[in-house]
Amino acid sequence: MIYDVIRKSDGEKVTSYAAMAVYEGGWPLSEFNHTECQEDVVVADTRKFGGRRILTKLEFRSLFPEMTLKAIDRFEAQFEQVGFLTDDQKDDIRTSFADYYAATDVTLDDPRWIPGLGLYASLGMMTREEVIEVLNG
Repeated sequence: MIYDVIRKSDGEKVTSYAAMAVYEGGWPLSEFNHTECQEDVVVADTRKFGGRRILTKLEFRSLFPEMTLKAIDRFEAQFEQVGFLTDDQKDDIRTSFADYYAATDVTLDDPRWIPGLGLYASLGMMTREEVIEVLNG
């Protein structure tokens, strides 16, 4: 918890401190009130772009680990020759890449990105956790 130390004589806030319970430590209760702070504690957003959900395509690419980007770029250049993909799967992949190139930005909440990221995970280019991190921004 966070406590504000308020001087009783003039009602002025002197300091604040974090503790599990009231701690007098130089601010005796006879002269100071120790009140639990009612303000919401703001936790810093640790996501790369501060939680923005609409990114430039370059920002979106920067969410991927470097090795994953290289694997995706290699896959894009070679997937047409891959024998284990059906024609329908190749059509979906072509459409996914075309959508990316046609977009002016990337909205992380757009469900059209999920199948492509899922494909990368199923092919071993990304882990499930990395997909979640990308979608979280």
